[in-house]
Amino acid sequence: MLYTNTKFVVPPNEQSDPNEYANDSRVHHKLKKDQNLLVALSWVVPSERRMFKLYHETLFVDSTESTNNEGRPLLTMGGYDSCGKMYKFLRSFLPNQRARSFRWIFFLVLLTMFSKNNIDKINVIISDGDDQEYHQIDHDINLLCPHVKRI
Repeated sequence: MLYTNTKFVVPPNEQSDPNEYANDSRVHHKLKKDQNLLVALSWVVPSERRMFKLYHETLFVDSTESTNNEGRPLLTMGGYDSCGKMYKFLRSFLPNQRARSFRWIFFLVLLTMFSKNNIDKINVIISDGDDQEYHQIDHDINLLCPHVKRI
């Protein structure tokens, strides 16, 4: 399934305009007006989608920086299967690690890639101490499924 979305989602606490970010990136990369700019990308492999549908109770969320030749943050989501083996089910190249990038993941991407029924079955989300990340988890997941705990 290929899905494109040109909607920007800006958290209320961020003053900068995402269009400004896109325009600055276009200038930085010397793109012409008729060239496209990839701002962010998320993907799910069908076999990993199946794993999430089977083992969805606990999610692990982490983002790393400087792991690719563009220097984009890579966000991964995963879980544990019945044998205790970790699996990844979602990957995203983000433009940065600001709140709007995480808002896009937790509020739009999850609902696009997975059904609300699957998301409702999540019980716990585990993340590291990145405050931009966990504030968006708290805000967006509480809107989608208030029973989920973040640790």
